[in-house]
Amino acid sequence: MAEIADSHEKDMVEIKGGVYILGSERGNYDERPVRKVQLETFWIDKHEVTCAQYQRFLEDVRKHGHLWCHLSEPANKDHTPFHTYAWALKFSWVGGQPPRGMGNFPVVLTDWYDAYAYAKWAGKRLPSEDEWEAAARGGDGREYPWGNTFSQDRCNIGDQPLAVGSFPDGVSPWGVFDMAGNAAEWTTTAYEPRPADSKLFTGRFGLPIIRGGSWDDNSKTCRSAARDVRRSPLYRSTTVGFRCVSDKEPWLLVPGVR
Repeated sequence: MAEIADSHEKDMVEIKGGVYILGSERGNYDERPVRKVQLETFWIDKHEVTCAQYQRFLEDVRKHGHLWCHLSEPANKDHTPFHTYAWALKFSWVGGQPPRGMGNFPVVLTDWYDAYAYAKWAGKRLPSEDEWEAAARGGDGREYPWGNTFSQDRCNIGDQPLAVGSFPDGVSPWGVFDMAGNAAEWTTTAYEPRPADSKLFTGRFGLPIIRGGSWDDNSKTCRSAARDVRRSPLYRSTTVGFRCVSDKEPWLLVPGVR
């Protein structure tokens, strides 16, 4: 199986187990109420998954088949990031190759099944929305990863995605990059109007939640508690990518093992 050489691949941050303040009274109705949630220790990718990393996953799928794919995904699904819309061609892959010069950009045009399969291939999984929010906010329930006041100098809200880690002043309290803007991110939580009612997305019923806002969003949707974006698991967009988490220490992970 493919060997991981990219420094980002095992560059993960430990999120300590404990009680976290999630939700917001100042956002949409589906962010309420503010609540305390107990989480176990986990590790999260410091950066969004890049095109270069995703390319190695695609190579393994082509060599070994759909070993890491969700049982509910369409048969013989193509995991190549691609969309036929004209506005998406700039970010679409051709012949298994990412767009030129975007190797260190977050991989976008990936649907939920693509993200799930990559995470499993990497020996990881997708985060729940609670895990994602805790990694973005830290333990004090702040509005944005860097504090309570929005700053466009701390996140990528602009014309297109940028290389991961381009906004070091916007890291979360844990040191996680791009949790606001750049690419919005898939989670493994199925949407319910009340956060406490949300369940694991099984790949069949419900709509998985997308977190974090993107380069095409605004200060409201880039808040760490914002959770009003949910889509079909087959949804692909130039604004949506993902990152992974692990219940094990990163140095124990073996990519490519089923």
